[in-house]
This record gives sequence, structure tokens and C-alpha cells, in this order.
Amino acid sequence: MNDKMNKNSICSVVALEIIDYSKRTNAEPAEIKNLLNGFIQHAVIDIPQDDRVIVETASGAAIACSGPLEDALEDALFISITIRDEILKNNTHGSTPLYVQFGINLGAARVVKNSIVGEGIEEAQRIMSFANPNQILVSHVYFEMSSKLTQEIAQMFEKYEMHAHEHDVYAVRLLKEAVAGEALIGVDSARVGRCIGGKISWTYVSLGF
Repeated sequence: MNDKMNKNSICSVVALEIIDYSKRTNAEPAEIKNLLNGFIQHAVIDIPQDDRVIVETASGAAIACSGPLEDALEDALFISITIRDEILKNNTHGSTPLYVQFGINLGAARVVKNSIVGEGIEEAQRIMSFANPNQILVSHVYFEMSSKLTQEIAQMFEKYEMHAHEHDVYAVRLLKEAVAGEALIGVDSARVGRCIGGKISWTYVSLGF
């Protein structure tokens, strides 16, 4: 357990939820939950265990990144995009489609009895609930802070028109082309990779928006 998360600390928090999970039948819920868990474990493999906490929920997961602020901001975005890329590949080539909503926030959070509590996760979950299938939404405060890191990261976001939320919400940009057969699902315009030293290398692909 991350000792930093045993008390309130400022974290980048990712909330994920499988859409219509309770409506799945037979063995399908367990299958898609295991699929998502596998994608999560793959996404966090290069992030130090002391800098992140993963808590499973009934229909998804919550992930708190608590390293140095710059790393925490990058890690949350890297994790979300990596998971989403894996989902898109699965939905194109696999036999079990998976549809997940993502929400990212920067705020106070702590671990209590194997759950993450606090404003950080609560806001991430609220934002997540407005996302389209396999869409990543981020809070205004997360956008403001992460956009200051590099111009490339700042260009990855676009304002998300939503009247049911009191603060501005932003979406990770998508390619204009959707994956064949999945009209609501696009491909992120950012290609994310890891470079030597464990830092994230962001390359923004200009698409003429």
C-alpha cells in the first residue's frame, strides 16, 4: 500500500467504468472485467508502485497517481490512453467488445479500507459519467495543470460541450475517422510512448482540426 495515500494528498485520479456492466448476462461480466483488469495492469507496469494505487470497483476501477505533480499528471493521461488503445484494438480484433467511460481529475484523495475517497475521485467519477463509450474526459483543474507541462499535451485536449456540469470539462482529442463499425469510438490523436528514463514522450499528430 502506498503510504502517501493513507492520508489526504493531491493526486491525479482516473475513474473507469464498464458501460451497462450490470446488464451483461451469463459469464460475460466476469470475462469483460478480467479483460479490463488486464489492460489496467499492462498500462501501469512502468509506473513505480509507490506512485500509484489501483482499487477495483464493482464495474471498473479507480487509479490514483501520487508521484511528483508533473509525473502524476502525465501518468494519469498515459494510463488512460494506454487502456483505451488496448480496448480499441480488442474491439477491432477480439470477440468480446468492451466499452468503458473514463474521467480524470486532480484533487485530494486517500485510501480507506481498499477504496479511494475524497474530492479527487468524486469529481473524476462525476466527469466519467458524461463520457461517451471509450472516451476520456478530464476536469478543468486537471486540464489547466497538465496543459502547462508542454504545448503537445495542451493540444491534446478540446473543450467538451456539456451543460449538465458546473465547470468546464475537456476531452482528449480524437481522430476524425472512427474505428470501422463503431461510430461512437474514435482513435486518440495522441500517440503515447515511453522513452529512456521512464519519462513519457508525447508526440501530437496534427490532424487539421
